Amino acid sequence: MLPSPPALRFRLLVVVVASVLLSVASEARAETAEPAGPKVFVLPNGLNVVVTKDPVAPDVTMLLRWAVDVGGEPYDPGLAAIACNLMPTATVHLPHGVKEQARRVGARTTSESDDDSVTFRASGRPEAVPTLLWLWSEEMGFSLPVMTKARMDQEREIMRSQRREKMENRSLSILPHVVRSALLPPGHPYTKSWSDAAEHDYQLSDMWAFFDRHLGPESATLVVYGNIDVDAVAAEVTRYFGPIPRGKYARSFFATTEPLNETRITIEAPVAAARVYVDWLTPRYFSKPDGDLDVLARVLAGYNVSRLTWKLKDDLGIATNVYAWQASARLSSIFEISAVLAPGHTHEQALTAIDEVVRGLRDQEVDVQTHQRALAETFGPRLYRQDVPANRASLYAQMLLANAAGFKEIEDIERVDKITPATMKATAVRYLPQGKRVVIFVTPNPSAPVAGVVVNKQVVPHAAEATP
Repeated sequence: MLPSPPALRFRLLVVVVASVLLSVASEARAETAEPAGPKVFVLPNGLNVVVTKDPVAPDVTMLLRWAVDVGGEPYDPGLAAIACNLMPTATVHLPHGVKEQARRVGARTTSESDDDSVTFRASGRPEAVPTLLWLWSEEMGFSLPVMTKARMDQEREIMRSQRREKMENRSLSILPHVVRSALLPPGHPYTKSWSDAAEHDYQLSDMWAFFDRHLGPESATLVVYGNIDVDAVAAEVTRYFGPIPRGKYARSFFATTEPLNETRITIEAPVAAARVYVDWLTPRYFSKPDGDLDVLARVLAGYNVSRLTWKLKDDLGIATNVYAWQASARLSSIFEISAVLAPGHTHEQALTAIDEVVRGLRDQEVDVQTHQRALAETFGPRLYRQDVPANRASLYAQMLLANAAGFKEIEDIERVDKITPATMKATAVRYLPQGKRVVIFVTPNPSAPVAGVVVNKQVVPHAAEATP
């Protein structure tokens, strides 16, 4: 239904006001010095470093990220989580940890681990940078010798508690692991979970081996972004991190191959309505197809364009909510479509409708207006977010970790010019086929575990598409 004239006038007013505000903000920033290009260098021990001066940044944002995956090498997310939590608590020279030292210079620090990285973050005034660099070099080079089996066991008990909170008592929490295990080959880092590691009796020798393989300087990227003296900061980085010896990290990307068939899985869970999930294995982030898939997700279930929403909700009335997104990651990504079914409708009805819409992307290029709207919705907010120093620092680290050939700051934005209706159609044909995917039917069952339980799994041999 078209908006009423008052509503339309209001929308136009919002657009005009937003345009004026953006114009004023751009002019104000133009009157100040723009951020200089990043100073990118590699220490002899392999540490990747990005230092950037931004004269208008109120605080300095810092990020230290380790790539804790190695293709074909053992990777344990449980050890990554334990190391991430213990490193800030004590070092050889700081037995009470680094956080109090950071607070003394007015800085804020955090640490986290995920499927393929361990990340430290910090922010503070420019004068705090040397202290923060010293503290992080302490954690990298001098936290392992003071780790003990007792401290590791204590951290494992905390992981057990977190598993109950984040996994066992959270609705459908098994879903990501089920999808990844069905799409990815055995041993892939993304098929493992830190929650499973809570029951593993780690030895101190395990942690020493993990540090040697994954947490040395050669697997890390350090980013410093803010109103700083770039050369002075670079010298401080060399001073504190240069003496740390490299470990045994060998940069590589875990080989992944797409599924040969379609796997259908039924999960029972105490949910209010039935659901359907359709997942495809797709290329890693910053690759060319990754950008096309981002935009295709907006075509399917965006705000300005939403073919799935129109088909399943407005036309057929078989779903109450529809989503589509490209879950980009460094080793491999997953494109997912999900639908929450309306009462009285079946999984098969929803899957048939989803297949019809996706087939349309494979059979015909989207029109120019759809392409432009989806493109703006995908990359517009992403571009504006890069004015936030923390976001830009994270982007720099992601690019260095993703691209072994080098660093290019505007690579993410340049991808926009190469995304056309033709490339989107070709990407849909290549990466969103009818078979070679995982289909999950979620069935409501009040007596099932909150996290969900798999009750059926079958492989459907891939065959040529049936004509609609």
